[in-house]
Amino acid sequence: MNAAWAHFEDTVFMLLFSVLGSVNMGAKEAVRNELDFKPVCAILKSTAIIDPRLPARDHILQLVAWTERPLREDRNRFVHDPIYFGGSDVGYEQYHFVTRKKKPQSFKPERVTTLSYRSLTKPIIDRFTEAVRKAEHYAGWINHHLSDEPEDFRALPEVEAVAEELRAAIASYIALTKSAGAK
Repeated sequence: MNAAWAHFEDTVFMLLFSVLGSVNMGAKEAVRNELDFKPVCAILKSTAIIDPRLPARDHILQLVAWTERPLREDRNRFVHDPIYFGGSDVGYEQYHFVTRKKKPQSFKPERVTTLSYRSLTKPIIDRFTEAVRKAEHYAGWINHHLSDEPEDFRALPEVEAVAEELRAAIASYIALTKSAGAK
């Protein structure tokens, strides 16, 4: 999962450099070393919003939207939230410590929760990793669509087919996590 995420981040940085235009290699490496992934996605999103003539603009916006949620959000949970083994009958569970206030109806008292957890299984991690790999592939094909090199160029229908693969992978991952249920 971590290797797939690293490749995805690298591909998104390459896409950023394609969108922003020609920058020397030293400057690219400096930007890559100094920026975290979240601001890179924000820059891509802002650039696509600012420039309505940007080729594959809608695909860039869609990639950023899927990256922000669920991919980056769940990746951060996998990396940062503690995982405990609950025994052979329970398996592994991932704990998420967050304070949430809920007031379901005006006449009921406010409720506060501070912990949620979910089952964590190999199929969930595998499905998430597959979605990240599809996201890397999608970012790469958007980048190829922006290419000036005829041998690298990918037509928009090809990019759209790869987008559909990512959409299906994310839907499959979400369906699996919902069936595992959060507690």
